Amino acid sequence: MNISHYSVFAAAPGGGKHVAVVEGVDNPVDMGKIAAESGAPLTGFILESEDEYADARFFSPTKAKGSSDSGALVIAEHLRLRGAIKDYLFVLMGSDELQVSYQNGKWWREPENAHKLVPQFAVDSLLDALRLNTRDVVGWGVAGNSKINSVIEVSSDHLHRIKPKFEALAASQNEHNLNGVLVFSGESPAHMRFFSPAKGLEEDNAGSFTAVSLCGYLAQRFTGAVDLEVLQGESMGKPSKLYAEFMVEDEVAANVHIGGQVEMLEVNQWA
Repeated sequence: MNISHYSVFAAAPGGGKHVAVVEGVDNPVDMGKIAAESGAPLTGFILESEDEYADARFFSPTKAKGSSDSGALVIAEHLRLRGAIKDYLFVLMGSDELQVSYQNGKWWREPENAHKLVPQFAVDSLLDALRLNTRDVVGWGVAGNSKINSVIEVSSDHLHRIKPKFEALAASQNEHNLNGVLVFSGESPAHMRFFSPAKGLEEDNAGSFTAVSLCGYLAQRFTGAVDLEVLQGESMGKPSKLYAEFMVEDEVAANVHIGGQVEMLEVNQWA
């Protein structure tokens, strides 16, 4: 049995997300064993694929996972490389379904519209947990769609020096019902860091949902069509690059597309 390894959103070797793909295994116990030994933080199992549809399940090395946007992009590239699809795929992941498309050498997904919201709380506790103070902040707010993140804009110098107090950040995150905290500098490319310790993720090195919140936050600054490059994971030594395209409609990021490159790393045998 082959285990195919891919990187998604990588800006350099060792960056992006590492996802393995396996076909021909549908027993959850076997999936768990293979995922534990695959060497990848996330392993996707293709249960069935036909025409423009694929049914997949995802496992970390220790447990079954829910849907994965980066995993869905990897599943699509895996099927494209073996000639099963061309440039379009619906990925079924349990009760979730994600539509992805291939264009200009990248795989893209279309999330919901995103917008900036008026915060209903003060930013002080978040800044304290990030070891920032108000004079370090260029601007801030909350933004997103079904997932709402706090968005804090700082200079590039302050961005890379952030060393969060994760317990305090998780408490503030829970208090304000936030999916996570996004800190960024610049516009295109935007350099971004994302923290979500309350969800079990201290820092993420590549996230399309995070990029959506950034689009919603920045929508008030643009008109018409917008193309962004988003760099993430630099402070972790896992550089990633995501691409965002959207239309600004009444200060809302509409018709959002988030994408990036998916590259095959290697194919291993598992016995």
